[in-house]
Amino acid sequence: MKNQRSETVKSKTFQIIGDAKIQQLIDRLDQSNEHYLLVETNSSVKIKIPELKLTYMCTPDYMSFKNWGTLASIKSHLKKSGLIETLPKIDRREIQYFKFRNCMYFDKNSKRGEVREFENVAEYDISGAYIQAAHNLGILTAENFKKLKDGPKANRLKILGALATVKTEYYIHKGEVIDEGIVTDKALRNIWFNIVLSVDKVISKAFETLGPSALFYYVDNIYFKYDELKASKLVEYFKNHNFELKHVPLERFFLYNSRRGPVAVVKREGQELKTFYIPHKKTINYEIRS
Repeated sequence: MKNQRSETVKSKTFQIIGDAKIQQLIDRLDQSNEHYLLVETNSSVKIKIPELKLTYMCTPDYMSFKNWGTLASIKSHLKKSGLIETLPKIDRREIQYFKFRNCMYFDKNSKRGEVREFENVAEYDISGAYIQAAHNLGILTAENFKKLKDGPKANRLKILGALATVKTEYYIHKGEVIDEGIVTDKALRNIWFNIVLSVDKVISKAFETLGPSALFYYVDNIYFKYDELKASKLVEYFKNHNFELKHVPLERFFLYNSRRGPVAVVKREGQELKTFYIPHKKTINYEIRS
């Protein structure tokens, strides 16, 4: 990327506008003599006009200015505390995200559309998994941890996930792209991967400890054939790692043989069906037990 683009980072005025207005703005700028920067992420489009020191954003999932302030506070703490330099460098391939036991698959003779019911299945979730992991690692101060914990769940992922944002930037003049590039903050993305790996290591170890009772885990949810003693030990295990585990009552748990492969279907009490498409990797080689 060219050095001239670095001048467009700061702006004095910020405004959030709708889809139609952002397109109208782009059309006007393309017909004018203004240079502008178009920044895309997977959830937003931002227009920066350096000469006018203006920034416009269009996003269906934007954060409030209060949340932006919390994010700025987190970044400031990371720099002052030195955690950006001291936390280990993570290879994202270390993160597994999920594991499925072999009983979560159909054999080759199974028919498409076949359903296999499971009885006495328990679901346990880690409460506020990522913010708790961030607090455990020192990434969140007590104040910021409380803000995120007391606020809406969606805000937690927006704010912490913003550390790993990947941006595509286009420097445009009269409708033509003069320069473009992918922009990431590798140090902040590494902070995010430390958070995710911290959760993954704990839940993966718990999954292995459950042995043949384990069915699968996915990010911060774990499913297993219920046993009161194992459930009690599981809660204690997570407590010892400074995570709170909560039980989620299920009405039904079954496996469906779809065109795309096996699908785990979960019905929580009073909620819609939740589906997990099962990949053909990362399985645990236990014998199937009822």
